[in-house]
Amino acid sequence: MSTRATRLRGFRRLVALAAGALALAACAVGPAGGGALQDAGKPTIRLAYQAFPSGDLVVKHNRWLEDALPNYTIKWTKFDSGADINTAFIAG
Repeated sequence: MSTRATRLRGFRRLVALAAGALALAACAVGPAGGGALQDAGKPTIRLAYQAFPSGDLVVKHNRWLEDALPNYTIKWTKFDSGADINTAFIAG
């Protein structure tokens, strides 16, 4: 693998982690809910996102956060507005 490809891979992971850190402002961590796609032994990170062009959608689409945090179940929830995200966050 070339040095450029290695640097690009490292950059992508850095972007994924940075976007994940930003998204953590609107998330919660708790026990897995036992859904079909969830591993009951892994804690779940629930992330709120909106469908406008942003780094969050790139990270979600490429599953970079799931790759970067293999010991967690990542659950993405779409919201129409920031107010809806805040309401859901406060409600738990």
